[in-house]
Amino acid sequence: NVSVNIADDLHPVFGKQSDIYRVLMNLCKNAAEAVENEGSIFINAENLQVSENNSADRNLPPGNYISLKVKDTGKGIAEENLKKIFGLGFSTKNKKSKSGLGLKIVEEIILKHDGRITVNSEYKHWTEFTIIIPAAVKHELQPAASSKKTILIAEDEHTLRELLVELLQS
Repeated sequence: NVSVNIADDLHPVFGKQSDIYRVLMNLCKNAAEAVENEGSIFINAENLQVSENNSADRNLPPGNYISLKVKDTGKGIAEENLKKIFGLGFSTKNKKSKSGLGLKIVEEIILKHDGRITVNSEYKHWTEFTIIIPAAVKHELQPAASSKKTILIAEDEHTLRELLVELLQS
């Protein structure tokens, strides 16, 4: 059972689409293996506003972000493994089965996008990965205080200087 909830007004992000896709596929593959056809997977994506008031709590500067969560009701991760989960070469999988990118590479991709990834789990019950990536929100330009501007043209040759003036005026 897979449940997907994506906000209608989800902000875009600057990043490499294939990298974000690889991260999602890896987390979803891990979740599917954890539930073994007997649990549920929840995928949630929403906008996140970090203000001055809560930026320290999230260890993020104030701004607009995307929060992406992949949660499963599978095996969970033992507490002693939670501290090692993003370690290079660390795996709880049976080595006979194929493994994905590895969570170390997932973490590197997210960090490369100036994001954060965290994991919470209750052993034998559930696991939730939370990714926070800066949103690419357009900022409206403020009109200039004065519309009158001066451009200084420094050119020794009179003809070229006049041509530049005419070009800029047009």
